[in-house]
Amino acid sequence: MPLEVVVDSYVPCEFNVPVFSKNHEHELWVVLLEKAWAKIHGSYQRISFGFAHETMRDLTGAPGYQYTIEDEEEIFKIITDRVD
Repeated sequence: MPLEVVVDSYVPCEFNVPVFSKNHEHELWVVLLEKAWAKIHGSYQRISFGFAHETMRDLTGAPGYQYTIEDEEEIFKIITDRVD
């Protein structure tokens, strides 16, 4: 079910740089998307750390996972195990 979110123009900054998400050059969409996400969840504090797997789970409804990879070859094993 789509949810409409009104985003105001206030973005928390320190030294004229957004405190949380970082944009690339003059892109603004990352900061605005994070602002909308914080409004949905009630505050920036509730979305602290901004784990991508949690965000994708919330956006898609599909399960999300986070792995800590020590060895580069290990990632291919994890991916191929999930595909089977």
